[in-house]
Amino acid sequence: GVQTSICPSTIRSLEQGSPAVVEVCHTLADGIAVNRPGDLNFSIIQKYVDDVVDVDEESIASAIFNLLDKANIIAEGSGAVPLAALMEGRITHRAKRYILIISGGNIEINTIDRILQRGSIRMGRLIRIEVDLLDVPGSLWNLMGIVAREKANVLHIFHDRLNLEKPLQVSRVKLSLETRGHDHAKDVVSKLREAGYDIRQTL
Repeated sequence: GVQTSICPSTIRSLEQGSPAVVEVCHTLADGIAVNRPGDLNFSIIQKYVDDVVDVDEESIASAIFNLLDKANIIAEGSGAVPLAALMEGRITHRAKRYILIISGGNIEINTIDRILQRGSIRMGRLIRIEVDLLDVPGSLWNLMGIVAREKANVLHIFHDRLNLEKPLQVSRVKLSLETRGHDHAKDVVSKLREAGYDIRQTL
């Protein structure tokens, strides 16, 4: 079995040999966040379940991301915890194959959006950079030309010409770029630096 580490009521119960009460906290795996296992459920777990492990919130988010990214499966946090445990090496029983029960797709769309963006950052598919440019015609065009040649996709751009920390003739440009992964992201930043731009990667 698998539980979230911030609400491990079954794990604590197994440790003390009887149903234990824990504080219920906000978690991605809210479907399994119970403060105390039921008496009948606990007796069944004691008899038939070999082990119960816990996983943290980042592991659950990563499992949700990978299910969607690699298998086109939308899973809620409670349904993704088996994969989270496997990915984090929390399953100690060795086998040639593992069968994971992925159940439940009750997850809010804004939560999915945040998980996808955070997962993209971890995989190098989303980066943010800053650079200062002379505020003259063509400066932004030249910068974007390099980005285009390196086949990075511009998601957001903020051209700040009113930054009081900079001289009047200098503007700061902030870019959110979509790339194919860490290697591609490094290539994009490297090409910009080779062209003389002082690139600061902020994400």
